[in-house]
Amino acid sequence: MASIAATVRPWPCELIVVVDGSTDGTAEALGRLVLPLPIKVLDQPNRGAAAARNAGAAAARGRFLLFLDDDMVVEPDLIIEHDKTLLAGADAVVGHIQIDERSPVNILTRGAERWAFERRVRLDLSGGRLGVEDFLTGQLSVRTEWFTRVGGFDRALTAHGTFGGEDTDLVYRLLQEGARARFAPNAVSYQRYVVSAEQNIRQWAQAGQSDAMLSRKHPGLGAVLSAGHRGDTIEGRLAQALSTLPQAPVRALSSRVVERVDRGRMDLATEFVFAKVRDIAYWNGARTRGGLVRSAATGVSILAYHAIEEIDDPKVARYSVTPERFAAQISALVEAGYTFIDGDDLLEHLEGRPLKPRSVLLTFDDAYESMLTHAAPVLEKHGIPAVVCVVSDEIGGYNAWDVAHGAGKLPLLTAEQLGEMHGRGWEPASHSRRHAHLTTLRDDDLRADLAGSRAAVTALGHGEARFLAYPYGEHDRRVRARTRRAGYSAAFALSTARAHPARGNRYALPRVEVGRETTPVELLHALAHPARLDPREVVRREVLGIVGGVLAAAKRPVARPLSSPVTAIWCCDFDLAGDATSSMVPPRDETTMRVLVRLHGEPLGYVTLPRTGTPRDLGEIRAAAWRELGDPLVAHLIEEGAAIPEENERDGWRPAGQTRNCPNHVVSDALVSVVVCTRNRSESLPDCLDRLAAVTYRPVEFLIVDNAPSDDSTREVVERYAAADDRFRYVREPRPGLSRARNAGLAAARGCYLAYTDDDVAVDSGWIHGLIRGFQRRDDVTCVTGLVCTAAISNGSEAYFDARLASWSARCRPQFFDMSMGDRYGVLYPFSAGIFGTGASFAFQRERLIRAGGFDEALGAGTLTRGGEDLDIFVRMLLDGGAIAYEPSAVVWHHHRADEASLLKQMYGYGTGLTAYLTKLLLDPSTRTQLLKRVPAGLLKIAQIRTQTNARLGDAVAAPAGAMRRELTGFLAGPLLYLRARRALERPR
Repeated sequence: MASIAATVRPWPCELIVVVDGSTDGTAEALGRLVLPLPIKVLDQPNRGAAAARNAGAAAARGRFLLFLDDDMVVEPDLIIEHDKTLLAGADAVVGHIQIDERSPVNILTRGAERWAFERRVRLDLSGGRLGVEDFLTGQLSVRTEWFTRVGGFDRALTAHGTFGGEDTDLVYRLLQEGARARFAPNAVSYQRYVVSAEQNIRQWAQAGQSDAMLSRKHPGLGAVLSAGHRGDTIEGRLAQALSTLPQAPVRALSSRVVERVDRGRMDLATEFVFAKVRDIAYWNGARTRGGLVRSAATGVSILAYHAIEEIDDPKVARYSVTPERFAAQISALVEAGYTFIDGDDLLEHLEGRPLKPRSVLLTFDDAYESMLTHAAPVLEKHGIPAVVCVVSDEIGGYNAWDVAHGAGKLPLLTAEQLGEMHGRGWEPASHSRRHAHLTTLRDDDLRADLAGSRAAVTALGHGEARFLAYPYGEHDRRVRARTRRAGYSAAFALSTARAHPARGNRYALPRVEVGRETTPVELLHALAHPARLDPREVVRREVLGIVGGVLAAAKRPVARPLSSPVTAIWCCDFDLAGDATSSMVPPRDETTMRVLVRLHGEPLGYVTLPRTGTPRDLGEIRAAAWRELGDPLVAHLIEEGAAIPEENERDGWRPAGQTRNCPNHVVSDALVSVVVCTRNRSESLPDCLDRLAAVTYRPVEFLIVDNAPSDDSTREVVERYAAADDRFRYVREPRPGLSRARNAGLAAARGCYLAYTDDDVAVDSGWIHGLIRGFQRRDDVTCVTGLVCTAAISNGSEAYFDARLASWSARCRPQFFDMSMGDRYGVLYPFSAGIFGTGASFAFQRERLIRAGGFDEALGAGTLTRGGEDLDIFVRMLLDGGAIAYEPSAVVWHHHRADEASLLKQMYGYGTGLTAYLTKLLLDPSTRTQLLKRVPAGLLKIAQIRTQTNARLGDAVAAPAGAMRRELTGFLAGPLLYLRARRALERPR
């Protein structure tokens, strides 16, 4: 109650507390409370959580309902964050739930923390779109009109105190009715989780019972619930089998593991066995209510069409459908009550969102011209969307893959016709470059085919190519992995071992193939009873795929040079209030652009689009901003108090200029000292200094620290600038080392704040305003880091660095870090590398940096360790009681290493710097124990670097030969180099 009373409430709020059958005087105690907001206490006999929430909602008078459990402690801005998301267009919102620090530390709380962290990361990546399993009523807001429309919570699901199901049921009904559900990551509450192991197992059994009931209440939901508990995996099937056996052995095992959990044992063996016991309890609970109903007739289906025309050619006729029969098939689907979905709906379903029973997606392979003449008018008549799968090298050509085997020529859609199709609701997708048998291609050819086709379809200008249809329906483990790494969101197969699309088969989505002989009645039967691939055929395919992968690897060169062709990407930014893009590197002949979209200087996020080099690009950026970045865009307008245009007003919309209410409007008269450390780069230094001179913040001085120079050229450059602009000053540090140079800048600085950047960085004109905004967000902020954007991706070296250090440039939402946030940021916190930001752009309160002793001169570029000084100072700021603010509006642009030799040298330095910094922590008694506890998780993180980098890199660029090896070599060398660097500092000079 105290935390709710302390929330910020700029508008009238009421508090309703429902006491559900308590006999300990709770209602009387609540009635005596004096709070700064109206409180109403409802006392009722025990009817369950759903009935209690419905009673509270019935007594409420507000537009929005916010449900909180009684074991929650909330952040002061919780209500504001829910309100922001609701006003931005959401109909239901859930926030981020963390474990309260007063909760016991055990396997249960650690598992809950892990789940919450992984959910937050996944939802951040998905734009906050929620699936069924993401909803928890412990912190849920919903529009009152929507709550009333769907009839509130189902009391039967939690009657008599049973656990679970009512939240899933509510969100399912909301989503089925078309409600928009979103995640609010900054709406944070803390749950005091005090549950015994035995209670937890009992809750899982009750959840199984509730899910079994839900699967009957909502046909089609059973498949989603089963997937959430890995019902189709080997582990899930084993747990289901064990749940049917006599339970005496399971209870004996359960009692032993419960005892270990309650004693606080947290070893991996205990965690593993306890998880399996819970799984068995869940499936046993579901079995007692008849099991989960997974009706084939209610699942999502995908249809696969080819040509829609009368064809006599025996080679291809069986794959075609006559226009008359096609129209009859569509009419049959409409009359049977099928719901037609698009690509967005399918992807949200794969993320866990349930769709209406009998939902179907239409796909058309090969992009025949007859689709425009015969299929499009029929679908347009019924308002049905579709996906057309394009063989990219044959756009505007003919079916060369069939002609090669004796078939006649059939014309394919041109680029202009594909544009017309897109305007009529058809989404272009890839069907490979040449309709090859992908499973037979060598690895290099497979990568080139998948990446090239995706790039070509994207370059049509109708959005990013999200789907791939495998030619001939052929795929195996290697092809699916390459498809994922090429950047596709999902891939279509034909018959598979599973009947319907689900998260677990995202890259082998089953489709029902429609042919010449398929009557409307047969089509409906095929949808109700989809064919499944014989398990023996699945095994055969996968074995052949493994053999093929081995053979492909044997044929592949040991390493591909980075000089292999790379699709260049023009990097730029665009403010929606402006009328032109800007960039650090002028555009050349790039066909793709990565745009940092901003509003009044505030980054909203990135969009990647085809580039034409014409004024049309600006319209595409504005449209993509609404399409892909609508939530942060609306949130900015709401905070500024600006009008939000209706959907029919957004074409060509341009906001008014920045006002004083703009969230990115910063007022300050504090002197900021900007320090740039440089060494022997006098030729390129003017580019950096020109950008500094253009910053719009006025109380500023620029200190250019010349570190161990070999000549006077840098001094001469700085003196020329100082003669024209007295904000520039020259500082000389004769001893080599970046930390020494930074400390020299600290000693010479006069400002309240001290900002650092590098000489290969171009700062944005509003950079300092962004840093000041970070300091103003919270009183305890002592360090601010900013968004470090990639200036250019013109070759493989720059592409690899961009993928490897994605944490520099990818985050466009502010974040805070302090020592209370370990639960939010994972087990490695606060020693996590890269999470806080980078030394290319950071600022400090000058006095706090002096108190911390400045930078460790045994770390950093120019020393034996080559790096780690920024990681070290971040942790020292936190341990000293300060907070770090990551502020994306403090934008700079970084020029990555453009040649392989420089890149490998830098990766080695990152490796040595990281482990040198960790060695320092290990030698310090105050941090040694904390660090040692995180060693297993840290090793796992290192093991994942290659996979994560390759996933971000995709197949368009090969990782440079030896890049990971050089970084790992640096990891091994770092500890010794730190010890040597420390000894060198201790020697008398």
